[in-house]
Amino acid sequence: MRSGGRDRRSRLHRVACLRIWQDFSYFGSGAGVYELSNFCDAPFELWNLKWPSSEHAYQAAYRCEKESWPKLACDGELGSLGRGLPLVFKKDEVPKKAKHWGAKKNRPAMVGIVAKMAVKPERAAKLGLKLRRFSDDERDLGEIKKLFTEILLAKYRANSRARAKLLSTEKKQLVEFDRGAKRLADKGKPPLWTGLVQDGEVVGRNLMGELMMEVREVLSAESA
Repeated sequence: MRSGGRDRRSRLHRVACLRIWQDFSYFGSGAGVYELSNFCDAPFELWNLKWPSSEHAYQAAYRCEKESWPKLACDGELGSLGRGLPLVFKKDEVPKKAKHWGAKKNRPAMVGIVAKMAVKPERAAKLGLKLRRFSDDERDLGEIKKLFTEILLAKYRANSRARAKLLSTEKKQLVEFDRGAKRLADKGKPPLWTGLVQDGEVVGRNLMGELMMEVREVLSAESA
């Protein structure tokens, strides 16, 4: 009887877990869903410039003065892995970083790492990037949401493969995967952009997941 009870509870637990994962979908490079990562090489035009990734467009528009934007555009010095990696990493690190972030058989290049590294204050000063903000400021959440929504819509409208990947998630709750989200949340500092599913709930604020679902809704209506 006891063994049978344990087996039944185990089956119920597996069913519950399956239902949870039918409702959620991770995305991002950490989850192996590269096309939905902001680092992904997915060029698009916005604000009279062509951007190599949504990360480039965001870091330029939110963190940098407008005069510095061209450095982060496709034809700028930070617009590709080939040009950008030697500028944001030490010389002896570049071959390893190029292999790690470069295009592979199962994924595009993750060029957004260049923009992410370039806007760190000390490095930005060396690169001649004029920053207007040194980090994401939660007092700017309204601006951040509006800005990133505009960027994401431009990206997915211009890249059919990424758009199809996003629309294929249908009505699932999207969560940008962060292995350390629970650890940070337990310390009272839940991550702003990302999250982790624990017992059917999202740990972390998962702002990017929320924005992606809003963008998915707009794109779905356009495709109807």
